[in-house]
Amino acid sequence: MKLPKELATVTPVSKSLALLMFITLSICAFFIGRNYQQMVDMNNQQQSGFSLNQKAVIPTPSVSIIPLPTTDPAITANWKTYTYSLFSIKVPADWHDTSTHNDFAQLVNYDVSTAPGRDFSPNLDKGKLKVEIYTTNTNQNIAAYLSSQGASSNQIPITVSGQPAIWVNSPTHTYVIYVKHPSQQSIINIAFFLDFDNYRDLAKQILSTFTFTNQKQTPITPTCMPRPACLDATPRCLIAEPAQGWCTK
Repeated sequence: MKLPKELATVTPVSKSLALLMFITLSICAFFIGRNYQQMVDMNNQQQSGFSLNQKAVIPTPSVSIIPLPTTDPAITANWKTYTYSLFSIKVPADWHDTSTHNDFAQLVNYDVSTAPGRDFSPNLDKGKLKVEIYTTNTNQNIAAYLSSQGASSNQIPITVSGQPAIWVNSPTHTYVIYVKHPSQQSIINIAFFLDFDNYRDLAKQILSTFTFTNQKQTPITPTCMPRPACLDATPRCLIAEPAQGWCTK
């Protein structure tokens, strides 16, 4: 079929109309495409748990310091205070000190002379408790010191006598608290042995009484340190040998 002449003839008016339609359609397509993309982006962000105006926040690891309970006078009123060259500590009145150095403490609640001479047994030795406190001379901070000794990763930051400290749990019915001396020249090791797994509240009360007696005093280096019994147990406890070495039995 032959089109009428007026429909087949290109005129200036028809050229203008065609150009206008092309521009209009292009603009409409642009806005439709942009709105569609915004809807897709919004849907993806909502599925990821974020709104358009919300930015992803990467959590920053933090270390929470766990304060020890304050000393309860109702519990510790009749306890005995033991004072050494660098620190003092309280324990129940029926405990006694078996150490031989002025900067080493070995406090127990049983008669060492009648001990059976075997490894600790959770079933046979219930209620037998021991606290040992000794000094390791080092300029390292606690974290660096523990890392160099390969200590357990089960570490809890705490404060002891106003100083930063780390509580380290061990699989041998033992936990050791490492406290940096205010002089920054040594680390005080406070170890709870034997049946203290069942007396953790008592351990915390004992630890809450620990005090540095002279924060400016230079640590004294003894000739040797008594060897903790847990080092010969199976499995062994994670206690580093002090610079002065263990005393021979």
